[in-house]
Amino acid sequence: MKKWLWIVLIIFLLLNVPAIYSRFTTEWDNNTYEMIVPNDEIKELVDNDPTLKEDHVYDELRKAGLESVSVEPETLKSLEENGQLSIISKEAMAEKMLFDHIDVNGNREFKKNGIFVYIDPDSTYLSSIQKVFEDIKEVKVDDRTFYFIPGDSKKLDDIPLGFNEDVIQKLKSHDFKVVPRISNEIDENNKFVIDQVTSMKDDKSKSFLFLGDEVLGFPNGKAIANWSTKFKENGYSVLGIEFADQKGFASVAHTFDYNVIRLHSINLDDQSNVASVDRVVRAVKERNIRAIYMHLKTGEPKDVLKDTTSFLTDVHEKMPGKFHAGIAEPFKHINTPFWSKAVALLAGVLFATLAAFVVFNKRWAFVIGGIGLIGAIVALFTNSHLLAQVFALVIAVITPVFAIVPKKEIRSFKDIILSYLRAAIISLIGIFIVVSILNGNEYLVKIQMFRGVKLLYILPILFMVVYALWGNIKKLLVTNIRYWHVAVLIVLAGVAYYYLSRTGNEGSVSSIELKIRQLIEETLYVRPRTKEFLIGFPIYLLGLHIMRLNKKVGLFFLIPGVIGFLSLVNTFTHLHIPLYVSLLRSAYSLVLGFIVGVIFIVVFSFIYKYIRTVFKLRWK
Repeated sequence: MKKWLWIVLIIFLLLNVPAIYSRFTTEWDNNTYEMIVPNDEIKELVDNDPTLKEDHVYDELRKAGLESVSVEPETLKSLEENGQLSIISKEAMAEKMLFDHIDVNGNREFKKNGIFVYIDPDSTYLSSIQKVFEDIKEVKVDDRTFYFIPGDSKKLDDIPLGFNEDVIQKLKSHDFKVVPRISNEIDENNKFVIDQVTSMKDDKSKSFLFLGDEVLGFPNGKAIANWSTKFKENGYSVLGIEFADQKGFASVAHTFDYNVIRLHSINLDDQSNVASVDRVVRAVKERNIRAIYMHLKTGEPKDVLKDTTSFLTDVHEKMPGKFHAGIAEPFKHINTPFWSKAVALLAGVLFATLAAFVVFNKRWAFVIGGIGLIGAIVALFTNSHLLAQVFALVIAVITPVFAIVPKKEIRSFKDIILSYLRAAIISLIGIFIVVSILNGNEYLVKIQMFRGVKLLYILPILFMVVYALWGNIKKLLVTNIRYWHVAVLIVLAGVAYYYLSRTGNEGSVSSIELKIRQLIEETLYVRPRTKEFLIGFPIYLLGLHIMRLNKKVGLFFLIPGVIGFLSLVNTFTHLHIPLYVSLLRSAYSLVLGFIVGVIFIVVFSFIYKYIRTVFKLRWK
């Protein structure tokens, strides 16, 4: 029966190859990255050094490979910073009027919250201000006209008044792509700002970026959909900021059919230029980032300009030849038809059933298979991302255990090699199923993701502990607890804590290890995982070798050995990482892990032989 299950499973896997290939080509063909700088930071350079000319700065940046410049709508705050108007608090205005012997008690404006604005009557921004703030009131003081705007002074400062058309035209004249930034401060009074955004769209300027921690329309779901539809119909793509949880962005991405360009924001003040270049290259190469948003350094304007052009040049030179600078595009649609999802889920059911045959027994295999089939049907017909993610998590947890549990007695080095190959193949099958279940643009751009990474790092290890102890559990439960038992538990808890602290994006790494990692990465294109090729795989191979001498002792070595295979699975659960990168990284780990494992076996055999010889001599 198991033979037929394997045959059907292989057929299901082959049926899903086109869907996986669709993802592979989608990632491989999208190889243009885009560098973006905010215009207000460029303007700040010019404002702080009168000898720097704006056109010269633009030309230098363009020559160095800057493709795009982002612009924000003008606000009362930005206009004041540019000297276009003055904002006066209610308290300051009252003091001024009292100083000029003007009675403020009869003035109703002073009984409301708000601010006063003074602006030249001939300013082009006056009409925008009057249009946006419909409750604006004129206040005459000494033949000068001030404008009172009621409301929360902190919020009033940031309400968009429109984009500076002259700035946009100048940027386009320097052959820059213009990236408009849009805040969630748009209503009926200033929706003309959106009309400006749609009018500035051309063959180059065709993506936008939200400003702040909310998307336009949030929290009104209908408003989010309406605004997003308007931009989509206008031909825009949306930029999604990595690690920034902008409220409502998932709804925007859904409306855009996940035509999202992943953007990484970097502040050049945070690191050296060398470290920043490495960070940008890694983001593009390993995380499907296609837009880099650069915040310029602070300092002397000429030095900042020089550092920025140097940084841009270094990024372009160090970027792998596969990629080139230009206008970033969204990833093409990954073709994942309904039947493909169904086949992937059914493959998962068969895989779990076969795993139960090996790890447990025939009865448990049928039980697990039946439960899996029900779960697969529910996940398929509800089209629930959460249920699909739960199903994928179960397969991911099963895979490393299924892979390393030995199927037959280990009698020779040939058996060790065959067991290692079997473990690698089973791992790749489990990985293929997980990737097939969670396949689509929503996972590629990380709107949806694999969930349960910590569980994947814990459950297989716990299972292998129970598996290794099985048969001795009753004896252990009635054993008297001694001080050294407690000491061992404390040490194990410390090791477990350290192990978990090293998992995920926030894992702690020493500066020396970072340098070694960088060197390996530059040599091999991608860095194999340390916990795979230096820990998990070698200890697994050593465990198989020890099982030739003592099966029970060897089983305990499979506990840390499972780390290599669960890490292998985990590599592919980062679905925003290109498939070819994960494949290359895993190939390195498996080959290097085998070499290190053989070294472990040779060293162990030498020590074991030496100890046996010493004990025999002493016994004699």
